[in-house]
Amino acid sequence: MSSTASSSADRRGAWGLTLAFAALFALPLVGWGVFRVWTAMIQDVRASRRAAQFWPIAPCRAYAQAQTAYRASDWDGDGKLTYAPHFPLLNSTPDGTGAPISLIDGAFAAATSPASPKQGYCFREMRTIAGAPIDWEQDFALCGTPAIYGKTGIGTCIVSTEGTVYGKDLGRSAFVDDFPADPKAEGWIVVD
Repeated sequence: MSSTASSSADRRGAWGLTLAFAALFALPLVGWGVFRVWTAMIQDVRASRRAAQFWPIAPCRAYAQAQTAYRASDWDGDGKLTYAPHFPLLNSTPDGTGAPISLIDGAFAAATSPASPKQGYCFREMRTIAGAPIDWEQDFALCGTPAIYGKTGIGTCIVSTEGTVYGKDLGRSAFVDDFPADPKAEGWIVVD
């Protein structure tokens, strides 16, 4: 650990200790109600920071935006505008000059296994939406799950054509194959 990081951590610790002592001395003056509100506010901030660290929101948003851009062109020349059926195509499909379109970065395109995660997560296309096979001319869906549950993340995320990112702690690293008809009814929360 560098001396800068160490001194920064020491300062945060000192401030925390100072605030704790200030709260103890102020407690008789302001009462328990203010202390409880203050404690609840700190817990809410900590919970939201923890939640932000364990959800692959940015890659899921990038995927949805890239799919929309991909569908705007007929990349394979078959006369149909479709979404990319394999998300690495959002990076590797050649444009008119033969260069990769790079709608997502190479690290994201390669994040298909725990050996090569993106921000601690692996990604895979989902196979169905509400139990029906995905029609890539009309829809798309992606699942992101922690490469190592509990270490690189805790939440599995899903996103589909509507663009809302949903998350759920499955208690393990696992891909979800079916995007639910009603994610909220199945316990998924909006993490977007």
